[in-house]
Amino acid sequence: SERLRTESAERLRTLQEQVEAEAQRLRDEAAADASQSRAEGEAVAVRLRTEAATEAERLRTEAQESADRMRSEAAAAAER
Repeated sequence: SERLRTESAERLRTLQEQVEAEAQRLRDEAAADASQSRAEGEAVAVRLRTEAATEAERLRTEAQESADRMRSEAAAAAER
């Protein structure tokens, strides 16, 4: 049960690291796209930033839901 909690915590940390890395990649990509888009028009840059922010938020929500599931599974396993 302690091992399961440790494994769940490690999986959660790994998932959160992946989410943060992906969010950073999206921010970097959006920044590069926005820089290029200034010549094409501010409206394009705004759209890209909005899409990147929406995707980062979706990933954060997904990670939180996964973390909640892992905690529930670990708690259920600890009760067995």
